[in-house]
Amino acid sequence: LQHVARAGQRSPVGPVFRNRLFWLGLGVLLAIRLWNLLGRWFPDYFPMVPLDLDFSAIGSQYPQLTSLEEAKYFLNPLIIPTAIGFTFFVAADIGFSLAMTPVITLAVTWAFLVGGVGLYGASRRQEPAVRRARLIKFITYFLIVNVVVLSALAGRGILSGLIAVVALAGARELYRVLPQASGERLAVEWALSIFYLSIAAGAVMFTWLSPPGMTVFVYLVVCAFDGFSQVTGQLLGKHRLAPRISPGKTIEGSVGGLLFAIGMALVLLPVVGLSVLRDVISGCFIVAAALSGDLLASWVKRKGKVKDFGTLLPGHGGVLDRFDSFLFAAAACLLAANLCGRMSH
Repeated sequence: LQHVARAGQRSPVGPVFRNRLFWLGLGVLLAIRLWNLLGRWFPDYFPMVPLDLDFSAIGSQYPQLTSLEEAKYFLNPLIIPTAIGFTFFVAADIGFSLAMTPVITLAVTWAFLVGGVGLYGASRRQEPAVRRARLIKFITYFLIVNVVVLSALAGRGILSGLIAVVALAGARELYRVLPQASGERLAVEWALSIFYLSIAAGAVMFTWLSPPGMTVFVYLVVCAFDGFSQVTGQLLGKHRLAPRISPGKTIEGSVGGLLFAIGMALVLLPVVGLSVLRDVISGCFIVAAALSGDLLASWVKRKGKVKDFGTLLPGHGGVLDRFDSFLFAAAACLLAANLCGRMSH
């Protein structure tokens, strides 16, 4: 406990994932969530467990602080991370309960649970600074995924507006890098600008024209590939995929990301209503498009001599660093849908 307290004095978030009470509470919360998922499908065998929390008695149990010593107790660096952790996951759980279907809830819970275990295994022997950076990235990714999915389920207009904002923010980030990336050649700069605007417009049109379930399908498959390719690469990566463009990507990581992305596509099969074969083919196509967009963005950054497009998203860099794969995949899906529609006619 003293070790956790000393770590908490350095960072208010760092001890969260080293706190056993936090992990116990998280385990109970996830167990209840999975039980209730089964209860929706098999109500006769798994009675629903209520998740309502009663905070009405807290004020009477803890009187007003009257001394500095009492204040120090409640501000103990062990208590603060625990409160942050429980509040974070309870809020996420409430969001799942109110807005997400059981299948999407299961998919997101499964992905972050398995990803968190893999991240722990890949980071436990790393330096504290590396572990802290990966933890921040993991938490930020959790928030981003839930915001996008909840926006998709709230309606096409909200999600399209969100993606339009993402595209505009990405354009601003790209504008700062383009002069260096194009070698001050105006024709190359214009070509890259027009190409990006076409991709961004295609992604916005895809989110506007597609059913919410299809948009969630594409986004979560992209997220599964992005996230698990990093985790698998950290665990097993030995052979570089494109060392001159993106030295951090490995063949093993890409294969692992592909397998988990296909798994995500199969979990989301009831959402899109495809056959198993078409579902797997769609997942592979989305992964290929996402990887192409990621490598293209990495090439632009390499030419522009920058590591990230920006610093807005903690642990990820800029907006374009996080959404480049999805923008490219969504635009590619729109193009593929149009081509398939024309060929069917």
